[in-house]
Amino acid sequence: MGAPGKLSQAMPPHSLGSPAESENTIIIAEDDSFLRALICDLLQANGYDVAAFSGGDAALQAARELGAKIMITDLIMDEGEGISTIFETRKANPHIRILAVSANARYLQYAKKIGADCIMKKPIKSRELLAAIKAMQFGHQFDQELEAAAETFNSAII
Repeated sequence: MGAPGKLSQAMPPHSLGSPAESENTIIIAEDDSFLRALICDLLQANGYDVAAFSGGDAALQAARELGAKIMITDLIMDEGEGISTIFETRKANPHIRILAVSANARYLQYAKKIGADCIMKKPIKSRELLAAIKAMQFGHQFDQELEAAAETFNSAII
């Protein structure tokens, strides 16, 4: 396997493994190194392996080489923007679950139309991110607005 791309500098480099070993691996494409490190730390603390990249091009290559089931991608990046990453990843691996993240709601709606399974508006909340990943693992959708409404309702009745 060739060089998969740039691993997050905030996490130690690790072997990406073979597809059989990477079913629990989540591919992350996020150009903001601080946010990428936070997502990696959160996922690793919750038992996931991560393959993190600063752009969509390297993440797409990893999606082609790994047997990962989930990809998280930002939509606006310098090294391979997220819309084309979603489109190309969907062509290469139609079964991978894709979570698109962005501060731009219009881009998120477009990402959903072209193949993102879930969308999440930044800033990302840890609990929502983990809930979205769990939902995708079981083939379900995750709705950030419904999750926020449920949280408000639950806190109102406590």
